[in-house]
Amino acid sequence: MANKLKIIELEYENEIWEFPLHVIAKHRADYYKDKDGSDWKEEFDFVMNDDYEGIDWVTNNMNLEDFEGYIKKIKTDKEVDWINPINSRIKDAVVSGGDDDK
Repeated sequence: MANKLKIIELEYENEIWEFPLHVIAKHRADYYKDKDGSDWKEEFDFVMNDDYEGIDWVTNNMNLEDFEGYIKKIKTDKEVDWINPINSRIKDAVVSGGDDDK
């Protein structure tokens, strides 16, 4: 069975990276639940339904290590500045099988 998956794509001068939005949403929901007791599901859903928030959270609050096993580098020529992408967008992807709720 195919699952719909939202992907954030960040484009830098010489690199393009793809990040699953659900990993970003989980990271943010965990942070706010621990920080101030926010409702985890509300925080998760907020990111999944707000294109800007996912992009903002990944570029300002996460590191590559937070995506171990999930990140995909599309293109690379040299080292880049992680927090200053030239372009960013959220796109839909379809995956077959697997568990996208890790």
